[in-house]
Amino acid sequence: MLFQLWSSEIKNFSIEDVEKNLWARQAGFDDKSLARSVNEFNLAFTKYGINSCMQKIVFLALGYAETRFKSLGEEISSFNSSKSIYKGRGFHQLTGTRDGNGFYNSPGPYENYATAVGNQNIISHPDLICKNIHYAIDSAGWFWTDPNWGKKVPLWSSSSNVKYIKFRADYFSKALGKPLNEVSHLVEDDEKYFWLQAKLLNGYPKGEKLEIDPNGWKTRKNAFDILKNNVFEFNIRCKGNDGLKFNGKWHDPVDNPQRTKYNSYGYVKPENGAYGNVRNNGSKYHSGLDLFALPDITPIYAPLDCTIAGITEGPVGGKVVRIKIDKTKDLLEQEKIVNYKLEFKHEEMGINIKETDSVYFIYMHLSAIPSKKLFTTKDVGKKIKAGEIIGYTGVTGNANGIPSPHLHLEVATVMDPFNNGGRTKRTNPARFIKLNSYDTKEQDDASKKNHNIKYE
Repeated sequence: MLFQLWSSEIKNFSIEDVEKNLWARQAGFDDKSLARSVNEFNLAFTKYGINSCMQKIVFLALGYAETRFKSLGEEISSFNSSKSIYKGRGFHQLTGTRDGNGFYNSPGPYENYATAVGNQNIISHPDLICKNIHYAIDSAGWFWTDPNWGKKVPLWSSSSNVKYIKFRADYFSKALGKPLNEVSHLVEDDEKYFWLQAKLLNGYPKGEKLEIDPNGWKTRKNAFDILKNNVFEFNIRCKGNDGLKFNGKWHDPVDNPQRTKYNSYGYVKPENGAYGNVRNNGSKYHSGLDLFALPDITPIYAPLDCTIAGITEGPVGGKVVRIKIDKTKDLLEQEKIVNYKLEFKHEEMGINIKETDSVYFIYMHLSAIPSKKLFTTKDVGKKIKAGEIIGYTGVTGNANGIPSPHLHLEVATVMDPFNNGGRTKRTNPARFIKLNSYDTKEQDDASKKNHNIKYE
């Protein structure tokens, strides 16, 4: 996502530049790591009900326009707002209340947010909103959704311009009085609501003419289009597909899950990454599902609430993390939502999991970069929440040096099916994941080289 957004504005921007650019201009930031930011966004989405594709697209597009994912505090300029005590801070630039001199020196939303999260230090130390990654993102989620104190579409009282009131009431009648998160639902049917949200975040309607676009509108619109069409592929993957909406329990093991398009020799063979006797014309068994993943930058997630069951390393699977699902019932609910149908001639469904079974998700070929290994053997037994990052994909084991970088994922009723039961204990991981199209430019580009990484 960040690569798509930044490369649209920065000439010759490469995917290797992503992590060093994240929050690069924010001084005194407590954690600039990609992993922490992804975790905080997932936590905010869950906490504040930012669930659907369109809600996330609009939320991220407007935040990108405000921060570029580089700076979370309004920089000093000729504007009074930048010199104010409660100037814009955070992913959606939480801003205080303006006084008679045009300065934002009254806490306003800062005070309301401090009360909501139970931390009054935010009022006396407003820089917490731009220097603490949790508050920077969480404050945006609160501002976006809180029905009492968050940003809402005004009802436009009689003290406002009469012509303006009539136009707004006629044109945006569905949005009146609603928090921005609810208005995001309307964008799926009519993108004019995205324009309305951008206007509201710039203080509209006070002091602005109806026809004037909000500051940074082109940036907002460009980010919205990239996220909608290139990242989320909304019209293909999301539109009218309720199954893609986060249900509060399940999180895909990787973002934008796609089976691998290419095999280890660079040929188009998507069936090679499927489960079952899919290789060598049905004569060779593949024990899991290969999900396309660029090495060392792709986070992997806990799909449900779970427990770290094992951390191992070997010549085939490389760095491996095993997790045990806490409630098998939740997994079976996800299976019903997906309702997977076999896609290839020799692909198999695997065993049927019962609610009484223990279930393990096994992630292989993970990154060996020290900062990407989030858990060690000391963490076995640790409880993990759905959507929490548990590591990063890599090319360890026998995945090194091939043009199809991937996460090899297995789902089994025992922790080590390789030595205990084999296919009699495994099922097809695709039964639980809504897979997106594998015919993507990203996979085509990745296949042009062998991903040979020498880990220290």
